[in-house]
Amino acid sequence: SSYRSNRIISMKTTASIVCVGKWNPRIFTPNWVASNVFELPEGASMQINLDEESMALTYINNTVSFSVSETSLIISSPVNNIETLNYIDTIFKRIVSMLSHTPISAIGYNINLDLDNEESCNFEKFLDFKIHAVGNYRPSSLSLSCVKDFAQRSHNVRYKGSNIEIASNFQYNKASRLPAEGTAFDLIISDHKELFGYEF
Repeated sequence: SSYRSNRIISMKTTASIVCVGKWNPRIFTPNWVASNVFELPEGASMQINLDEESMALTYINNTVSFSVSETSLIISSPVNNIETLNYIDTIFKRIVSMLSHTPISAIGYNINLDLDNEESCNFEKFLDFKIHAVGNYRPSSLSLSCVKDFAQRSHNVRYKGSNIEIASNFQYNKASRLPAEGTAFDLIISDHKELFGYEF
């Protein structure tokens, strides 16, 4: 009744950290972001995108994107390995440490998995142990949530055509409640193993 895949992390996987608070976007100049967010050497280049509607800037270094508004700070990236998750978390904690005066109301750690057709079929067989069809009908989604370790945890399984998407979120109400060791991504990975039977 378990589903195992050694290549789950190599699929279409994205991760993000969203921090809601009272941010000052004027602090985050291109030079400040290059030096303090990405720790790039002087003269190194990074991509900067401008949203013409909101006039908000998004900074991109390799695959990691960073943006900030008056109400939220977002770091996101496609994920090819565990090191990427650790890197995103390191950037976030460095910013929070440097700007410790910033009022923070909530922090969300997110991982989205988009399983391809083959993996979706295998995963669906595992889901059959968890959910039951009614006649010719079966649920089109599965939502699981709880409060544990100071975080509101949620995992949502949704069908996207012939593929399956798993969206996981851990939301903390205060920065001081983040895990003392490791990252919240570690807890999401642990949950995936316990709930869905696979390992990253």
